Amino acid sequence: MGAGYAGYLAPPGLDARVPNGEMRELVRGHYVCPVDHGALESGGDSFFCATCGQEYPLVHGQILDLDVVKSSQRLVFDAHSQGKGAMDDAEQAAAASLANGFLRILAGGNRWPLTQMTILDVACGKGELSLGLLSSPQVTDCDIFAFDHSVESLRVLSQTVEARSRGRNRLHLSAQDIDKLGYRAGSFDCIVGSAALHHFVNYDDVLRRCCEFLRTGGQTVFAEPFLYGYALVAQVLAAAKRMTGATENLGSLDFFVEDFRYRLRNRRNKGALGHLTDKMYFDDQLLQTVARAVGFSDVRFINYEPDEFYRESFITNVLDTYRVNEPRVREIATDLYADAVSVLGDGFAEAYAHFKFIVLSK
Repeated sequence: MGAGYAGYLAPPGLDARVPNGEMRELVRGHYVCPVDHGALESGGDSFFCATCGQEYPLVHGQILDLDVVKSSQRLVFDAHSQGKGAMDDAEQAAAASLANGFLRILAGGNRWPLTQMTILDVACGKGELSLGLLSSPQVTDCDIFAFDHSVESLRVLSQTVEARSRGRNRLHLSAQDIDKLGYRAGSFDCIVGSAALHHFVNYDDVLRRCCEFLRTGGQTVFAEPFLYGYALVAQVLAAAKRMTGATENLGSLDFFVEDFRYRLRNRRNKGALGHLTDKMYFDDQLLQTVARAVGFSDVRFINYEPDEFYRESFITNVLDTYRVNEPRVREIATDLYADAVSVLGDGFAEAYAHFKFIVLSK
C-alpha cells in the first residue's frame, strides 16, 4: 500500500507547528498493537510491538498501516471508490452540512466549540464526516483519527485533503479492520460515525469498543437507518405496485422490498446477514438495551432530518432514489404516504423516521 493511501496528512507548514517528536508521542499515546494490544514502542522510522514483534512504518510521524485483518468485503467498498478523484465542491459542501448535524448534537453536550480534542471517525469511508469536521470553523486544534478497511476510500479522502490546506486541525488516517483496532482505552473525547454501524453484523462489539476507547464524560454519536421508516417505505411501494399491476419502469422497487423483508426476518440471525454490505435496521429499544449493556450511561435518539422533510419531500426522495418512474405507481405511493402523514399528524416524523442520530454518553 502506497504512502498516499493512508498516514498522517499534513497541510503546508503544519510540521513546523507540530514537531515530529510531539507527533510521535501522539502516536504512542493512542495506538496499541492490534495483534495482541501490547504497547507500541518507537523504533526509528517505525513503531513496533515489544510483545509480538509486529512492525508498523511511519509516514510524517504517523503509523501508515494497522490493518492486520483482511476482510472479504473490502473489495465491495473499494469498488465504490475505485478510480475516483478528490471530492468536488458539491461533495465538500455536503460534507460540511453532514458535519454541522453532528456538531449540533455535540454542542448539546456542552462541548462547543470543539478545541484541543481527539475525535475518532468510525468506518469513515471516503471521509465526508472527517472532512467536514476538519474544515469546520467550530473545530479548532483538534486531532481527528479516521479509519476504514477500504484502501480506495481512504485514497479519495487523502486526495481531497491534500488538495486544500487544512490549517486548524490535524487528520490521521489508517487502514484498519473493525475486529483488530489498535487504539488505547480512553483515547478519545468524541467518537462519531455516519451510516457506519449498520454495516457491522457484530454492531454490539463495535459499541463495546467505542465505549472502551471513549474517555469518561465523552460522547459517541452515530447516524444510522431505523426500522420503522423503512418499513413504511416498503409497505407503500409494495402496495402501489400491487394496486397498479405495473411491471415496468419500477427501478429498484422489487429489490428494495425484498431486501427489507429479508433483513427484517433475519434481524436476530447474524449468520444470515454476514454476506450483506448493509446489514441492520435499528430500533430504539434494541439499541437502548445493547448500549447500556456495553457500558454507556445514557442513550438518546434524535431525528436526522427536520420534521418538514417527512411532510414535504420524503416519499418523492424515495421514489427518485430507487428510480421508480412508472407514473401511476408514483401517484398511488404518494397518496398512500400522504394518508399516513394525515393520520399521525405531528407525530409522523417521530414514528417513521428512517434515519436517526444515536447519542451515547459515558
